[in-house]
Amino acid sequence: MRLLSTQSDERLALLARHGHDFAFEELVRRYREPLTRYLRRLLGDTAASADALERGLIRAWASLLGGITPIDVRSWLYGNVHAAAVGKLARYASVDLTPRQQDALALQVRGYEPEEAVSSLGLHEGLVPAAADRLRAAARGAVTALVPSRAVVAAAALRT
Repeated sequence: MRLLSTQSDERLALLARHGHDFAFEELVRRYREPLTRYLRRLLGDTAASADALERGLIRAWASLLGGITPIDVRSWLYGNVHAAAVGKLARYASVDLTPRQQDALALQVRGYEPEEAVSSLGLHEGLVPAAADRLRAAARGAVTALVPSRAVVAAAALRT
């Protein structure tokens, strides 16, 4: 284990990609605290942050085993836990929506125009403007919650 602590992040990721569990454990040891702080600031909830961290790390481990070789391991790990946090926030945002509205929000987040999202669900054409406005507002709120603020990005850049 001591030898692994002297290895670069990229070397550890490469070793982990080839099935060396201890290499991934070393990456987790290095980044667990800063990732946890980032998620707590993003989500504002300790339990939700812990869940997003575990999901993000599992996602990272699975992608390594699937053959992904990250170029910048630190930002790649942050991206994985951020994606897990996005999923958590999307679930929170969609709690008060009907299943049809949740589908429309998912389409909007994936990049469909609101009118396309609403009409693809088979809604009456007269409902498109009102539904599109509600969809835009929901998507704007979700995206605002999902995209880190400039202050968070600047703080992360200062730490490197």
